[in-house]
Amino acid sequence: MSPKKVVVLFAVICCFGSSQLFAITITAPPAGALPEAVIALPYNGGAGVQFQCDYGGQKSWTIDASSPDLLPSGLTLTAGTGLLNGTPAIGTDGIYTIVVRVACSGACIFPPPPPDTETYTLTVSNGEPIQITTSALDDGIYGQAYSFQVDTTGGVGALDFSNTSGLPNGLSIGQTTGLISGTLDADAYLFAPYSVTLDVEDSNIPPTTHSVTLDLDVPAPELKILTSALPAGEIGTTYTTTTLSANGGVPAYSWTVTGLPNGLSVTGGGVISGMPLAGTEGVHQINLSVTDNDLPSSQSDTTIITLSISAAGTNPLTITTSNLNVAEEEEAYSPVILTAAGGTSPYTWSAVGLPNGLELDGDVISGEPLEGTAGTYYVNTVVTDFTGDQASAMLMLIVEDPDGASSSGSSLPVGSSINLVGGGGSCTIYHGQGFSWWYQAMGMLGLAILFCVRNMRTAQ
Repeated sequence: MSPKKVVVLFAVICCFGSSQLFAITITAPPAGALPEAVIALPYNGGAGVQFQCDYGGQKSWTIDASSPDLLPSGLTLTAGTGLLNGTPAIGTDGIYTIVVRVACSGACIFPPPPPDTETYTLTVSNGEPIQITTSALDDGIYGQAYSFQVDTTGGVGALDFSNTSGLPNGLSIGQTTGLISGTLDADAYLFAPYSVTLDVEDSNIPPTTHSVTLDLDVPAPELKILTSALPAGEIGTTYTTTTLSANGGVPAYSWTVTGLPNGLSVTGGGVISGMPLAGTEGVHQINLSVTDNDLPSSQSDTTIITLSISAAGTNPLTITTSNLNVAEEEEAYSPVILTAAGGTSPYTWSAVGLPNGLELDGDVISGEPLEGTAGTYYVNTVVTDFTGDQASAMLMLIVEDPDGASSSGSSLPVGSSINLVGGGGSCTIYHGQGFSWWYQAMGMLGLAILFCVRNMRTAQ
């Protein structure tokens, strides 16, 4: 119950014998509930509450000694103005009953009017609990920097973010900022999507917490078939075992091939072998289709190539160039003359994948690699003979940086496979920081080179 208010009227007798009555009365806000305050937030949006009275002279505002409660920590009542303002401190939530007093101060009339009081209730709440409002994370790009801000609402004071599980290698979340940042591994797409659990805790007493689990996807590079032609075959002669080539996507690849001549077959892994049977001479249209292992949304690619089968006793067309000279940025390249055997001359040549600055003119690769082209390139060379038969080979060309620094050039993404025909043995080429490219030659016969490329992480 509010204290009973007694208004005392004072009579001032002037020298002329007349009288004037004076009183102090709090006029605003009315007794009762004040606007609610929220911990750690400026009171009433920063405006606070202005107390007013009907006395125009100098006055002083205080919390009366009879008040059941004092103001919560962080809020103050300014004596000279009557403004209640501030930011409630953490841990001050609750309901407060306060008695506000106003009195004449300074040069008051005589006798001075008595002070006035009003009783109010002030509720200090914890506000809204902390909540993560981010509903989805941006996709990442393998091998590149990533940055994403996790958003929240509610909560009190400083926030503490953490990741309990699921972030890809190379990424972390700022403990005080909620910023997910870092650089994704070059093979991050192989393990995507990631189920990322994020937690946040505020500074309230006791703290409020919130946790969400969101997917972070790192799409695989586009799946592309690299094989553009097949080695020619001869009736009655064992066909050169050939493994179809693709890059991008997520290994392992599954192949479907239609149009092979009788006697030849293909495995699901893309290995073509066998012996062409009689009556299969001619040029065959071969339909290639490959699907990767990027579940649940696998990628696929298709293409059409040709396969030439010659009569028994003829000499099939083959590419005999097995390697390309090493190049250096901004230095004249030592020309390479592409060579072939078999088939019917003259030959015509094409090449895809040369670094900027090098070109194929007829059967000669020459030029000067441009600045910034250092790296490992895979050049798809195709020779066509006079009858239209074709043979292809994927040849590796390395462009060195004159300063010795490594560069990605147009090297293939992690998980690519490049399959070339012929040669034997194996070698290891160290490429970049923390990676090695393993090339194993497949088979003893052939046209050019058949490499299976794997990307294996090595010790840092």
